Amino acid sequence: MPSEKVISIVVGAIIIMAILYIVVWPHIRRAMLLKSGRTARAVVKSIARTAIKNENKQYLHKVELEVHADGAAPYSVTLTELLPWLHGEGTGLIGTDFEVRVHKSHPSWVTIVGPMRTLPA
Repeated sequence: MPSEKVISIVVGAIIIMAILYIVVWPHIRRAMLLKSGRTARAVVKSIARTAIKNENKQYLHKVELEVHADGAAPYSVTLTELLPWLHGEGTGLIGTDFEVRVHKSHPSWVTIVGPMRTLPA
């Protein structure tokens, strides 16, 4: 009986940690990158609205970027991120330059700051 209780507690703790990781970690990582990430340029290769909405009923977008960071060869990264300034599908943004922030030690950690030019209405 006591071993079943311990197993239940461990499983419950693992589930809570997984939920926190899924929900909280993206916000922490974005804040960290905006504060201390290196500025770089990225070109949109593809963009698609996902079926996932945040708590404000805004869609997340899956964006494939080609990142051009100083001192590194261009590389591809795919991220799913909220783009609050983007309304609709966003397919007209393919080829657009974005300002991004890249983690110094983990170049796959990228967050979008915004477009490097004014978007068409």
